[in-house]
Amino acid sequence: MACVLALLAVTGVARAQADDTALRQARERFRQAISLQTGGDWGGALSLLREVAAVKITPQVRFNMALCEENLGQLVAARGSYELTIVEAEAGDDTGSVVDEARQRLDALQARIPKVVIERGEGADLARVSLDGVVVGATLLGKPMPIDPGPHVVEASAQGFSTFRESFRVAEKEQKFVRITLTPLTTDAAQSQEQAALPADHPAPDEARRSVWPWVLGGAGVASVAASGVFLLLRANAVSDLDEQCGAQRDQCPASASDTIERGQTYSTLANVTLIGGAVLIGAGATWWVVESPSSKKVGIRAGAERASVGASLVGRF
Repeated sequence: MACVLALLAVTGVARAQADDTALRQARERFRQAISLQTGGDWGGALSLLREVAAVKITPQVRFNMALCEENLGQLVAARGSYELTIVEAEAGDDTGSVVDEARQRLDALQARIPKVVIERGEGADLARVSLDGVVVGATLLGKPMPIDPGPHVVEASAQGFSTFRESFRVAEKEQKFVRITLTPLTTDAAQSQEQAALPADHPAPDEARRSVWPWVLGGAGVASVAASGVFLLLRANAVSDLDEQCGAQRDQCPASASDTIERGQTYSTLANVTLIGGAVLIGAGATWWVVESPSSKKVGIRAGAERASVGASLVGRF
């Protein structure tokens, strides 16, 4: 038990020492930030003040952050920082000069902040609206929204309509009005837009409507044609055996050659049947594919069907 208490005591001391070190470093950075402010380096001062705030935030630190933001043209952020300075100072019963100065700067800042009013126009009733890449809620549309001086971009999009985009620049105290109007797309453009919005692995509309049967018929046809080749090879072997038994005179074959002749005729018949059947199946699959495919693909498939028909006529006789 004594060891545990000793360990806790040592840990507490180490933590207190670490906190003291962090506070000393934060105070040093705060002094550096004030020096940078005096020299007009508002960006460098703000960076240091944010490091200080990560260790300990006080109304004085918050006020100086607001001062930097104001001088960097980040007027909307500065307004929020001044307001937080007042709230935090009053919550801590620190109602001294920092509160008075924050209120004075806040009052002067309010009139300087420019505003933009974004309104829905024709075709934009269901549009998704964004300002500088941030989606604008429906409750904010049609109302003045505070923005910083400088360049801004309003974008809006809706399914079946062209995308709206307007870039503008505002100065201090200026109010800008942006009215969104969307133009309906043509049928082809709307389909392209819809397809572009689908995931990359989503099938195209024409592909999604195709059934599996063209592939089944085509595969069966190819297998049948392959079987025909096997039967033709067996037929050739039978012919070779018959030549050995009968020689050049087929009408003088011995009775023992009858099995070879019958076997060769069977293989010839099977080769013809499987070849014709395969060609028919391939043709049926190709025709089915043509019916379900875009018109631009019909020519190539039709040519393949014609080549299959030519192949079907190359049938030998035993």
